[in-house]
Amino acid sequence: MRVMRIPDNWLWRCFFYWTSWVYGAAVRCRSWAYGKGILAVTRLPVPVFCVGNVTVGGTGKTPGVIWLVDYLQKQGRKPGVITRGYGRINEKEPFVVSDGEKIAENGTESGDEPRLMAKRLPGVPVLAGADRASVGRMAVEKFGVDCLVMDDGFQHLGLFRDLDVVCVDAPHFLSLFLKGNEGLLLPAGFFREPLAGLKRAGVVFLTKANLVSKQELGLVKQEIQKYVKEDVPVVSVRYELSFPSADLKNKRVLALSGLGNPESFERGLQRLGADVLGVRYKDHHVFSEKERQKILQKAEKEQRTVVVTEKDFQRLPADFPCVVAKLEWIPEEIRDIKEKLEI
Repeated sequence: MRVMRIPDNWLWRCFFYWTSWVYGAAVRCRSWAYGKGILAVTRLPVPVFCVGNVTVGGTGKTPGVIWLVDYLQKQGRKPGVITRGYGRINEKEPFVVSDGEKIAENGTESGDEPRLMAKRLPGVPVLAGADRASVGRMAVEKFGVDCLVMDDGFQHLGLFRDLDVVCVDAPHFLSLFLKGNEGLLLPAGFFREPLAGLKRAGVVFLTKANLVSKQELGLVKQEIQKYVKEDVPVVSVRYELSFPSADLKNKRVLALSGLGNPESFERGLQRLGADVLGVRYKDHHVFSEKERQKILQKAEKEQRTVVVTEKDFQRLPADFPCVVAKLEWIPEEIRDIKEKLEI
């Protein structure tokens, strides 16, 4: 039941070091080819805002997309969301998760994150597909959106974007540098591309900033600023869990998760005063009936309440007995980024 993560030890890093070097060379060549126009870049007729990251694992992209779409709506825009939708039955085929009114009922068909975004963003079209340019064009032509927010697309260089918003998980980024794993690429490390790729960023959000000390946050910010352009704002974002119908202080809970970074979820529950037992599956895991029964039996035996994130709840039956944690993504200061978002 443990989550599938890259092992963080010297033996793994040594074994895959040369593979990471080859991967890094391929990434650099690909970026160079797009930059020189050798590989085609599609430009859509509306502005495209991209929310992405440079590391594997959960960095807060989904709540970042939700926040950005909400912000654009408040500015009088009519945004749509485009995403690959990892974990869907057929990731390559275009799929309308929401037309702005009706939301797909099947989470395995739509994907957990797209369905979550559709629920949190009423009135906003959400489309999933591997070819982001194709689903983006569909959103414009079929639903009349006047701008697009692309989820998890920082490395998707085939689609032109007017602004790249990069999410950096502050606690995870800090731990990588403290352990000497700075900049080590897949599969030996946790980075999707070299940190030099941050030169493409227009805004950087340091997510889960309240889970590290002010001094540690300053170190992360200082490191990130080495790679971004001088005029790029680096904004701290608080990670807050809320429970509309439950108080978890001093409660025994079983934190069930299928996340890229389950530690942040569990630490968030602990910050609320809960006694936490974590049960982890791999990211986007679809819970079988047998697994669900086993989880409930364990919770009953341990006398614990099952708590899940909104994302994981999209892959559970609606009547599954649990408390659903709502993640709030709260930028500490947006004054510096308002100009960037006026496209």
